[in-house]
Amino acid sequence: MTPSAAISRENFVRRGQRLEYFTIGYNSLEGLVSIVAGIVAGSVSLIGFGLDSIIEVVSGAALLWRLHHDPNPSRREQLERTTLRIVGSCFVALALYILFESVSTLIRLESPNRSIPGIIVAAVSVVVMPMLARAKRRVAAGIGSGAMQADSRQTEFCTYLSAILLAGFRHLRNTRHAATPPTAERRPLAESVCRCRRNLDTQSGRRLQLQEYSTSTTGV
Repeated sequence: MTPSAAISRENFVRRGQRLEYFTIGYNSLEGLVSIVAGIVAGSVSLIGFGLDSIIEVVSGAALLWRLHHDPNPSRREQLERTTLRIVGSCFVALALYILFESVSTLIRLESPNRSIPGIIVAAVSVVVMPMLARAKRRVAAGIGSGAMQADSRQTEFCTYLSAILLAGFRHLRNTRHAATPPTAERRPLAESVCRCRRNLDTQSGRRLQLQEYSTSTTGV
């Protein structure tokens, strides 16, 4: 390897380390907010989204470990295989969880509540995750790392989960709006009409009393 190539690889490795530090920090916060909000809202999708964030933290830590040992060429191949197994295991764990919880929710016929924190987290991730995935792919191509490439795909998967989560919240809102009874929607209007009628009856009664009083006074 030429000195210029070694410097270029070193730059890619440092960039990859910064990306993985960001991945660990961002997904730790995202996972905590998503899981707590999902438990409160009873949303399997939101809890699964939080678990995906934790899985990305594990994957990011594995990649960080791999990149820290990149200067040692004799260990690169072994570390690549180990890191790939870790990332693959994370994918399998996430898929099994989502499958189990989704089936359980359908059987129990549970309907989640809307979660404002969950919506905010998912909306931010839809913007952040694609940029992070692209940056990881560039690093993976620069150092020839299949493990880094697999980690970028997992980051892309987080983008898809974010979009699905937002679509689910929107569908839930539309479904509940459509299921609102018509009488409930008309109740405020009916109450306003009743109040207007009472006011009119009261005013009519007062005018009638005034007319009777005026007539009696004139007769006297």
